[in-house]
Amino acid sequence: MWIFLGIIFFILLLITIILLLPVSFIIKTDQDGDFVVLYKILFKTFGENPNPDKPIVKALKNISGVTRLDKDKIKESSKKGELLTTLRENFSLIIGLLKKLLGLLKKCKVKVLKIDIICAEEDAAKTAISYGLCYAVISPILNLIHSSMKVKKSGEKITIKSDFDSQKSSFKFETVLVSRVFRIVAALLSLIFEEAKRIAESKTIPIKKKSSDFANKLNEEK
Repeated sequence: MWIFLGIIFFILLLITIILLLPVSFIIKTDQDGDFVVLYKILFKTFGENPNPDKPIVKALKNISGVTRLDKDKIKESSKKGELLTTLRENFSLIIGLLKKLLGLLKKCKVKVLKIDIICAEEDAAKTAISYGLCYAVISPILNLIHSSMKVKKSGEKITIKSDFDSQKSSFKFETVLVSRVFRIVAALLSLIFEEAKRIAESKTIPIKKKSSDFANKLNEEK
């Protein structure tokens, strides 16, 4: 009996420790200027963007409803005359995803935030305009980040420069967002619950429609 209780206690303790572990999301540009997404748990950093063909990735996309955003499925729905319904559902899904993402981001801590931009154009006037546009775009984004999340001062380095000689613009970006496993699990479970609720409602509506059609036919026969 005590051995069984000890095993249960150990499993619960292990699950609690895992849920409280910090997860780091590393988003940065590579040498070609493309964005790379990595994530790190403890001392282990996992590879680039997840392979969409992996079974676990497909399963997560299905249960969270993300597969409904597939362009082929939208085309198929449009051929069946269900485009308006599909667009409405997809719009609500996108809004839901953004709300969950923003809610999760607000609870994240920005450990690293590095932006290095060099503005360079064909002539000095265009370079100056490009430099001004960069500031106009970056400033509100930085304000939003600082108002929504905690940014580690020592990890922040923003550099925007103009280069009138090289005529070669460059952009480098790196950020490290730190959250807890349980927050990510909670956001994912919320998405799964909402998708299951939508599927259940979509199945009950045709049943109600069929029953109402059957009742109308009975009334017509009477």
